[in-house]
Amino acid sequence: MQILNVGIQQAKEIDAFGSHGFLLRHVGLTTGATRASLAYLQPGGCIARHPASGQQLLIALSGTAEVSGADGQFAPLAVGQAALWQPGEDHETRTAAGLTALILDGEFDIHPGSPRE
Repeated sequence: MQILNVGIQQAKEIDAFGSHGFLLRHVGLTTGATRASLAYLQPGGCIARHPASGQQLLIALSGTAEVSGADGQFAPLAVGQAALWQPGEDHETRTAAGLTALILDGEFDIHPGSPRE
C-alpha cells in the first residue's frame, strides 16, 4: 500500500480561462490516459467556461456548486451527484459556499447507470 498526499496543501492555483478561487491537485494518470484530480473551489470560486478535453466527470465530495454544459444553463450540484461532460463540450462550475470534487478527465467512456458484470 502507498499513502498519497492529495490535500489542498499540495494543490496549485488555476486561473486559466478566467477561473478564480480554484485549486487543483493532480492525483495520477491511468494507463488509458485518464487523469484523476481533486478540485478545491473556494467560496465564490469558479472553473470558468471552457471545452472539455476528453470525457469529463466531476463528482461532488463536499459542498455545493452550480454546473453548466453546452446550453449554458446552470443546474445545482450537491454531494452524491456528478456532472458528466462530453469531449469538446463547453462547461463551467461555480460555487457560492465552496466545493471539493474528484475530477476524472480523459480517455474513458462512462455509461451512466450501466452496471459492469
